[in-house]
Amino acid sequence: MILIISQIDDGPTVHVIKGLKYYNVNYIRINREDTVYLKKMEINDFGDIDIDIRLNKDKIIKLIKLKPYGID
Repeated sequence: MILIISQIDDGPTVHVIKGLKYYNVNYIRINREDTVYLKKMEINDFGDIDIDIRLNKDKIIKLIKLKPYGID
């Protein structure tokens, strides 16, 4: 999972996102004008992460069983 924080009109970020989609990488893009609400975060004994966030009071985005960087 990659968290991208950028401006709405940031052209280079758009190119990065196109690459992430091509390689099937999960990401969340947060612009400076956005508000992020962390609803829930749990980390199990294996380091897997279960996160629920709400972006701009929209629907909850569930990020289930994310692997920490560098752990297979």
